[in-house]
Amino acid sequence: MESNPVKEVKGFGVKSNIYIFIITILSNMSILNKIEDSFKGMVTIGKVDTSITTYLKEFRDVLIRSKNQFSGKKDVFNDFPIFHALETQIRVINQMIYRIELAPKIHDNPQVADDALFVLPQLRLVNDSITNKMKSDNHYIMGISSRLQILSMKNNMYPPQEKVLQSISKTNLEDNFNRFVSRVGEEIERV
Repeated sequence: MESNPVKEVKGFGVKSNIYIFIITILSNMSILNKIEDSFKGMVTIGKVDTSITTYLKEFRDVLIRSKNQFSGKKDVFNDFPIFHALETQIRVINQMIYRIELAPKIHDNPQVADDALFVLPQLRLVNDSITNKMKSDNHYIMGISSRLQILSMKNNMYPPQEKVLQSISKTNLEDNFNRFVSRVGEEIERV
């Protein structure tokens, strides 16, 4: 009997092709390695290379796709830590892109690379924990995601609060709140 490659992947809550899931994990690892190597190279030569934004945008796009998968899930309470971790990573990557693009204008060479290298190990830990959710519990994911946020703030790799608030659209917030209230109502009725 032929084995079925479509399996439930814990943490995604949908039927996913296990091979695509594995390729995504390997792709994230590869992108993060390229990002880290690029930042190390910038530190060595003492100059920012803006071409790194290609890798950062590629990684951000993967995170956004993952976040969008989670946005439509029914199990809001269990998946919030993952959603928070994805959102935190997206904000960190966006701030890295911003600082890289701004660096040549404000002579932030190679400080931006040094700051990024302080943050990258925690970013990698958060990303690895999400992709290996079957081995990580939600409290752990929430804790390391919060540490990423704090570390990023200390190293100017997290957007200022005003910018974060501007990125939250009123319509999107209302839609998510209404969806949340609806799901809570469904859960109360079920109980």
